[in-house]
Order: sequence, then C-alpha cells, then structure tokens
Amino acid sequence: MSDLLTNLKKLAEEYSKQLNEVREKIYVIEEFPKVQALAGKYFKFNNSYGAGSNWWVYTKILRVKDMDVWVDSFQEDSEDKIEFSYDAQTGSYSYTDTTRQVEISEKEYTDAYEALVKKIIGKRRK
Repeated sequence: MSDLLTNLKKLAEEYSKQLNEVREKIYVIEEFPKVQALAGKYFKFNNSYGAGSNWWVYTKILRVKDMDVWVDSFQEDSEDKIEFSYDAQTGSYSYTDTTRQVEISEKEYTDAYEALVKKIIGKRRK
C-alpha cells in the first residue's frame, strides 16, 4: 500500500507541474497581444503604504520584449520622497491589469514630470 501511495503522490506532482506549465502557456497566448500593444503608452496608478495617503506613480512604457516591459517612472510619495526610475525592466502583469493602471496621455505624463522637476528645483533654491 505504501508503494501505491508513493507512486500516486509522485504522479500527482508530475501532473501538477504539467498543468502549471499549460496554464502559463495559455496565459502567454492570451496576454501576449495585450503586452505587445503597451509600447509607447503612458500610465498612472494609485499607490499607498496601506492606511496612509495615496499618490500617483507615473509610467512610460519604453519597449516590450516577450512578456517583459522596460519603463521610465516617477513618483512623490505621501512622505515627500521623490523617486525616478529610468529604463527599468519589469513584468507586464501590472500593466494589463486595468483595475490598477489608468492609461493617460503623453501630455499628462509630461506635465506631471515637469511639475515634479520644478518642485525639486524650487526646494533647492530655498
């Protein structure tokens, strides 16, 4: 009986691994066109540390390769910490999740970027 149980557990583990591989392939087939269409688009998403204030993270999709994207992004968090990221590689999953990401125009992205840079320059002059 022990050999039977051991063999069944091994078989279940093998099938589980195969099923996960099939699910991953299905995901790629379904999402690949959406991911490829991201190049050149602009997004913002609402971020927070949990119970505190929210802020926007702005992102420009520079390029897409396979299921990965390269982005420029910037933000000023609720604690006045400013962060810029250039040509950073990231996964595509968050950009195909339209519940978190809001597509914006290049002008909105540029205006927000310029406003943040002006704020930094203003702080340095004080």
